[in-house]
Amino acid sequence: MADAGAVFYRGPSLLTGDPIVAVATGLDGGSLNPKTGPLVQTWIIRPDLPPMDAKRQNIDDAVCGDCKLRGVSGYGSICYVPAWVGPLTVYKSFRRGQYIEANWSELQALVEGRHVRLGAYGDPAAVPFEVWRMLLVTVSGWIGYSHQWSRCDQ
Repeated sequence: MADAGAVFYRGPSLLTGDPIVAVATGLDGGSLNPKTGPLVQTWIIRPDLPPMDAKRQNIDDAVCGDCKLRGVSGYGSICYVPAWVGPLTVYKSFRRGQYIEANWSELQALVEGRHVRLGAYGDPAAVPFEVWRMLLVTVSGWIGYSHQWSRCDQ
């Protein structure tokens, strides 16, 4: 069974204009990640390619931007998130239709009082600021980082 999750954005990447989706997982109690604990995790992925294929084709910039940890064509990546592990699992679950398509009030109820990690994979700057604002209305707190901090919609 897939981790309980919901798609909360489908649209163009603000970084490249290519299609992306943003998914929140851990809605049933949080992440199994021992480093982050019971956070709701958000993932930014391409809907059309497994993450490693996007890396190999050098089109993962739709989700990773100009991050220096990306590598080139699948080589030399020093990203701490292996594309073939968590991001691939999220991609496969997305493609199988295992994530709900919640409206904003339903999604806000699912994350209410929780802590959320922005970009367990992918750069939060790829997703419009207003989408993050809507997602985070009811949360207790959030963590996240963007390599695009100097050029994103702050």
